[in-house]
Amino acid sequence: MSLHMLSSKNYRDSNKNYGDCTVIIHNGKAVIYDCGSVEHAEQVIKLLKQNGISMADCILSHNDDDHCKGFEHLIKSGYVNGFYTIDVMSYKNDILNAIGDNRKSDNSIEKQIDKTYDNLTALSELIQIRDIYKYKHLLPNFISFVGPEKDYFINAAAKGLDTREGDSVDSTTFTNASSIQIKVNLGNACIMLNGDCAIEAIPDNVDFKDYNYLQIPHHGNEEVAENLFDRVGNYNDVTYLVSDNKGNSNGGSDNLVKKGYSNHSAENTKNGTININNAPSAKTTYIRRTPLGL
Repeated sequence: MSLHMLSSKNYRDSNKNYGDCTVIIHNGKAVIYDCGSVEHAEQVIKLLKQNGISMADCILSHNDDDHCKGFEHLIKSGYVNGFYTIDVMSYKNDILNAIGDNRKSDNSIEKQIDKTYDNLTALSELIQIRDIYKYKHLLPNFISFVGPEKDYFINAAAKGLDTREGDSVDSTTFTNASSIQIKVNLGNACIMLNGDCAIEAIPDNVDFKDYNYLQIPHHGNEEVAENLFDRVGNYNDVTYLVSDNKGNSNGGSDNLVKKGYSNHSAENTKNGTININNAPSAKTTYIRRTPLGL
């Protein structure tokens, strides 16, 4: 039972954005949550071979290159079983109704979705997309779908595809905001993976006391991190995880302490691949400090 949040620390080009990729292995099964580069995909294949696993289920949190660019390599190499994400096109009528613009037609919204979610469109030509809302029950039993709730996704997509408005939702892009969140159960360790989600997209009924590990969304972006810390509150029996393989584009994790927080046991892929087994994390403490020059 293990989770591996891959690091690009030892990849050839330290300036490149390799994106996110997390591999979960449990009882002879594997789940890949995001795969942002071919380099990550090659590491995934090595892990699968080392564990005697021929195929994995895959979850794409959202459409951005740095979360999905490696999936094509995994699919063409024959390592993907089920592929789960939000099948945006199947909700075109709901999105159209939420936009409420009579000038838009089925045809025009389809074209917008194809253009905006072009990576997903390309992947759908290689493998059948399993909509996470409809097929979440098919996920391995150590993975649970957490969010976003369907209404949040539809409203976020509607705002982003409504040409009368800007495409920002909860201070990020609408595709980021509605990233899929999952719960991973590895024996005594419970982990929440969040992609680039807006903290507002995490359902209200989520109890953070259920988790030993929480991923800070959006590569450790300091504003998102502060929103998460505020949402979690005083609970401190948790280790925060940061996947920041952004190279020159910098995910923002270097600035976390400048927002007034000091974390004594956070783990960051900048320091190497994060490996978690079935043991719970050590106690983590966040201390509010005086912001450093901000």
